[in-house]
Amino acid sequence: MKLNRSCKTDADAKKSVIIKNDGFTILEVVMASAIFAIGILGVCALQTAAIKTISSSNYITTGTTNAQDKLEELLELPFSDSDLSIGNHTDPSPPSGYTITWIVAANTSSSKSVAVTSSWKNINGMSVNSQLNFIKYNW
Repeated sequence: MKLNRSCKTDADAKKSVIIKNDGFTILEVVMASAIFAIGILGVCALQTAAIKTISSSNYITTGTTNAQDKLEELLELPFSDSDLSIGNHTDPSPPSGYTITWIVAANTSSSKSVAVTSSWKNINGMSVNSQLNFIKYNW
């Protein structure tokens, strides 16, 4: 008697269904995890760069504000004040982490040119400064 080999039993049908519903292979899971990890590392790198940029901009803002404060202080002084004498001057009590200097030069007998500089170290340890200039008139 000859058996019909093309006929499938219920057990064979269940095996084929099970094979089709295996789910994800280990290779697919590993590849998906690797792609996800690379994406997360990229986001972390961007976050670190953003934090450094924000810190740097904070130093710049504070340094420029310090120079502006000293400029306004010097503008209020009388023309003959010792802080407006010709030469280099240094703030004796600058904010922590900053150095404030100003250079006074004579323009005419009734005006002086003043350059106020605020200096600090950035997050990489490099010296950075912000300079503001003005002319003081003897009214």
